[in-house]
Amino acid sequence: MAATARTIAPVAKFVGSVADLKAQAKAPVAKVNTTVQAVEWYGPDRAKWLGPYSEGAVPSYLTGEFPGDYGWDTAGLSADPETFKAYRETELIHARWAMLGVVGCVVPETLDATNNVPWFKAGALIFSEDDPDTFAELKVKEIKNGRLAMFAMFGTYVQALVTREGPYANWKAHVADPFAVNAANYMPTAYCDYDPLAPASICS
Repeated sequence: MAATARTIAPVAKFVGSVADLKAQAKAPVAKVNTTVQAVEWYGPDRAKWLGPYSEGAVPSYLTGEFPGDYGWDTAGLSADPETFKAYRETELIHARWAMLGVVGCVVPETLDATNNVPWFKAGALIFSEDDPDTFAELKVKEIKNGRLAMFAMFGTYVQALVTREGPYANWKAHVADPFAVNAANYMPTAYCDYDPLAPASICS
């Protein structure tokens, strides 16, 4: 009995030490980092465009609520809240397209398949100005694929509303069990979710 007690005591002590270490390794460090980053990029103490000389140079309507707000608006373009909101959305859309565009500019120059030509010459490899028939065909393909893409995007949007999942997750679930997972399964659910007057006989 005494030997068993001597064996259990170190084990209990070790388990207790592990539990203490786990408790110490939890959120405090991450929370401190998050707080530091929040102060650095948001709020009145964030980094500003004139650095330590920004006192009095930051408009009152730039409070640091939004990401990337360095307090610079010398032209007063964002003084109106609605205009500010529109500009923010427009900037974000253009920023995302620009990031994709930079990749599109770099890639052709790194590919042997395009003879490592710069981006502004890559389009010329698709068709020649001396080949109007190919050019005409490519224009038809462009509009057909564009219309298909718009239709697909609409379907993806509806799918997200109905299934609360992305298209890839929907596709995997359907392929795994096509007869049990298809559009028919979600029709009553979607109707009941978005129509407050839906009959109980369908939604029960």
